[in-house]
Amino acid sequence: MDNLIAVCYPTIVTAPLDQKPTLQSARKAFARTHICKAARELFHSQGYAATTFDQIAKAAGTRRTTLYSHFRDKSEILEQIADEYQEGLCALIDRLDGPIPDRANIDAWTAAMVEFVAQERAPATLIIGLSVGLDSPEAILRTSQRFPLALAARIPAFEKTFDAQADDGRAQAWAKLVMRELSLACLKAARKENGSAASLSVAADMFEWFAHKFA
Repeated sequence: MDNLIAVCYPTIVTAPLDQKPTLQSARKAFARTHICKAARELFHSQGYAATTFDQIAKAAGTRRTTLYSHFRDKSEILEQIADEYQEGLCALIDRLDGPIPDRANIDAWTAAMVEFVAQERAPATLIIGLSVGLDSPEAILRTSQRFPLALAARIPAFEKTFDAQADDGRAQAWAKLVMRELSLACLKAARKENGSAASLSVAADMFEWFAHKFA
């Protein structure tokens, strides 16, 4: 469990009180954030595969060479976008009561998830869409374990998903299905699609069942 917590909530190394960020580092951080924002909108509007580095540079109002000074390729940009999105999701896990949350708590948590997805609609649509596909980009695969790891640190049932031998891998298979349906249901609810309330309720049913079944 300590290893899971270390992965999900890495130790933050703070700088000495008298050490302040340099102007150069602040400018670099601002530039990376600006580039990611421009790329995020392009990935959302025209698709990740169809978006080129040149298009990202133009949308960010910079040159291709400048883009390369911050990111090696668009996959690295996607990874930062996905990592920031996963960080926001992980912060919501504190609202779940461990080790086995009751239904009222799960409903309140899923409602908070829907609100978060609605606020982060562009990255949510992008990342969820790429995550449920058959050929997810490596950047998505590298960051996709962060949320399940954070759940595993709080909900014992999810800890078993990182043991492929547990229940012959059934816990792992069920967890993937539960998280897939929950992600899609939250996105549908955030978009206020027809039938989204029922989809969210069923996803909450699945989460509740999984938390009890594999505890």
